[in-house]
Amino acid sequence: MNEVIVKKEAIEVPAVTRQMCDDFLFTAGTKLNEQQKLMFYNLALQFNLNPFKREIHAIPYGQGWNFVTGYQVYVARAEATGLLNGWSTESIHSVGKYNEESDLTGARITIYRKDWDKPFVWEVALAEFDKGTSTWKNMKEFMIKKIAIGQGFRLAFPNELGGMPYLKEELEDLTLDNQKTPIREPKAKSQKIQAKGEPISEAQRKRFYAISKTTGATDEQIKDWLFREYEIEHTKDITRDIYEEVCQKVKEGLGDMREPGQEG
Repeated sequence: MNEVIVKKEAIEVPAVTRQMCDDFLFTAGTKLNEQQKLMFYNLALQFNLNPFKREIHAIPYGQGWNFVTGYQVYVARAEATGLLNGWSTESIHSVGKYNEESDLTGARITIYRKDWDKPFVWEVALAEFDKGTSTWKNMKEFMIKKIAIGQGFRLAFPNELGGMPYLKEELEDLTLDNQKTPIREPKAKSQKIQAKGEPISEAQRKRFYAISKTTGATDEQIKDWLFREYEIEHTKDITRDIYEEVCQKVKEGLGDMREPGQEG
């Protein structure tokens, strides 16, 4: 199914300060050395990335840290230029017998700019990024579309997005290839969480979902945040001992993703 975003007018992005970055690094408990902190400051200030809205955050990378952003930031910055005239993504499937679509092989993004006569089209191959981790197994189509969005928008808006932090999904691939170790071990984290408490009730799941939806996030964005922050793939795997913490942090983690004029 295609995902289509209609054009928007240019918007003003509030300024990010070094104090804002300090407050985030302190409250998040990210253990960066001085050189890594300086890199974080430089990226956040240069590209005006708000860490509290998860526009930039640090992830373990080998023996150190790397800095990543989300695909929503690319879209928002492209919209802020006033030149974005719509975009869409679609999955690519191989053709089986009788010309019927079969296995997923990649994703394609089409981006329209007001100052370009023709749309920009970019494709990414699933085989280049899918390493068989639990995230890719459960959200294969969503993950490969995010890769297409990240690469496509950087290429279509090189002046505005060139040098921006990459998506976590892109760096996970590089980490697995170059260092042969994942950024984090989902299985070990999941076992730790399961050992600490009982799963939440159905009523608690519904409350978490309701809180999450006040941000305007889609179901896929909520699932992506939950896995990114807690390595939890489904809301039924949230345990009672961390439930209140998860509910408290989800609105901060997702920010306000509602469309202009959309009520909570």
